Amino acid sequence: MNRIYVIDGYNVLHAATELKRTLDAFGIERARGDLMNAIATFAERKKCDCIVVFDGVVNEGNLSSRVRALSSHTRSADDIIREHARESGRNLVVVSSDLEIMGTARANMAMVVSSRDFASELTLGTHSKGLAAPPRDGSARPHRIAEIRERSEKPNALSEDEVDEWKKLFGM
Repeated sequence: MNRIYVIDGYNVLHAATELKRTLDAFGIERARGDLMNAIATFAERKKCDCIVVFDGVVNEGNLSSRVRALSSHTRSADDIIREHARESGRNLVVVSSDLEIMGTARANMAMVVSSRDFASELTLGTHSKGLAAPPRDGSARPHRIAEIRERSEKPNALSEDEVDEWKKLFGM
């Protein structure tokens, strides 16, 4: 039976320098996509299956026949990874740098690989899909455009009546 890698997605994303640069320049969606593509390449090269667990809600599904993304939804990704370790033990390679996860994995005879060591095994292209790397001065931050627009659409200040209402509400 092939070993299955259960991967703490955001843990690895933050352990890989190239992915952190992508995150800062282009945002979480792009960085997560680059991570998933790199894991798909890893899975094909190693002939293994990978389950990548992310906190919150992400697009779930199979990136390839060997890679699947899971959302934790209302639970934590850590809980899901520990649950996999308890259920599958020896058949797993758990990828995380979280000490609790690593302890649970080892207690259940799973192999443990740190996020940094796993990230060093990934083939990460320089800003994949042929897109130019962002300027190092941080001036190109496309993922911030929506945030800037949202801020500009919000009122600048509260009216005096609104301030008085809040003061009454908080007993000031």
